[in-house]
Parts: sequence; C-alpha cells; structure tokens
Amino acid sequence: MIGFPHSKILINPELVSAMPETLFDYGSHHAEGKYAKAGRGTIVRFQHQNQPLILKTYKRGGLPGCFIRESYFYNGIENTRMWQEFRLLQALHGLGLPVPRPVAARCVMMTPLTYRGELIMEEIAESKTLVDVLAEQPLSPEAWSRIGRLIAEFHHHGVYHGDLNASNILLSKDGSLYLIDFDKSAIRNSCPVQAKDWQASNLWRLQRSLLKFARRLESLHFNNDGWQVLMQGYIKARQRLGETAFACIIMEDFIPLLSAVM
Repeated sequence: MIGFPHSKILINPELVSAMPETLFDYGSHHAEGKYAKAGRGTIVRFQHQNQPLILKTYKRGGLPGCFIRESYFYNGIENTRMWQEFRLLQALHGLGLPVPRPVAARCVMMTPLTYRGELIMEEIAESKTLVDVLAEQPLSPEAWSRIGRLIAEFHHHGVYHGDLNASNILLSKDGSLYLIDFDKSAIRNSCPVQAKDWQASNLWRLQRSLLKFARRLESLHFNNDGWQVLMQGYIKARQRLGETAFACIIMEDFIPLLSAVM
C-alpha cells in the first residue's frame, strides 16, 4: 500500500539522465540560493552541476489561496499544473520559441485527491524582467518593436500565455528576448478569425500590467510612444508571417490597442 505523501517525477532526459531527489530539496536550495516570488508561486535559484536552475513551487492566488495555499485537486497526472507546463515548455522549445527549457517536474501526492506541484527549469542567464529594465532606463524603439515581434511569433504558433505581463518578459544581456511563466497556458487554434479574442486579450493584459507598474513606479520609463511601437512591430510581424486574414479581418480588434491611456 502506498503511503502519503509520495512523489511522481517527470524528467527531461536531454538535460538529466537520472533524477536525484536532492534536486527538489527546497530547504537546502532556499538556504543556499536566491528566493523570490513569481506570479502566484515562489521560485528559488540554485546551481546543480554548475548549471543555473530555478525551482518553482505552485501556489494558489486570490481568495482560495487564503485557505489552501499549495494544495490542488488531483484528477490525473497529465492534468496537474506542473505536468502541463513542463509539456508545454518542451513543445515550445521544439518549435524554436525562446522559453526556458524544463528540467524536471514533481507531483507530491498529499492525499489520494490532492497534490502539491514543483517545476525545475533552466535559468535564463544574465537576464532581467521588462519591468526591471524599464525601472533603470528607457527602451529603444527597436527594442519595443522586437517585443511586439516576439509576441506575434508566439501568437503565430497559436500560443496562449495565461499571464502575459511585464514581469514575464525577459531581456538578456546579449539582447535576446524570452517569455516565461507558462502556467495555465496552452497551444490553441491559431486561425486569425478564431484566435482574435484571446490574442487581443493577451495584449490588453500586457498593456494593463505596464500601466499598473507605471502608476506604482514613478521612475518607470514607459509611455504611449513605446506601446505604439510595440503594437506596430506586432502587426507588421503578423502581416510578414503571411497572415493576410489577420490584416483583413481582425485589425479592428487590435487598433484600439495602439494607444495606451496614461
């Protein structure tokens, strides 16, 4: 008879040949590494065999999180949060999209009906969030345009990001861009007519987050000019990718996004 708690572990064989249980030793990583909040969850940065990694623990937000912080209802391993994010990151990396590679996922069965989830990913070296960069300096028009093109590339592949905000866009020291935190995300139908609502909502979500950070941080280098360049880069990229239906059918859904109310 299996006792509780017990674990189920998924690994990326390209990155680890075996899964030492110490890789999920949250206590030692917390003591030795860097601890931070990330969305609804928490992350710990640590080193394993000279490789910088991130351990993410899933936590509830909102009202449910006040009562049940880390426990989720279990209805099959493939439906767990960390299993789905692990599989999605694998798929996105296979498409050549700039995301962190997943290393391992662990489902800790607390009872027959509840679980706690953890995910280990590669850390994007020498990178900062878009918010952190904007707090230090303004972005060039080219950088804003590249962010728009980045989002367009994900949308072209039908990638819905569950929380596309300014903290989930990374800029690395060499100028590369990445999207992170794909909890509650998925690959959806990329047909412009069917995808226009969720793709527009992704962009609205990003715009709202930038405006929110701008209200909180007086020093944040964000204004309407930067947002317009981002949207122009997004629209031109979608057109360049051969999505004529995008230009002809759903431009009216995206035109209001060209202006950010400051």
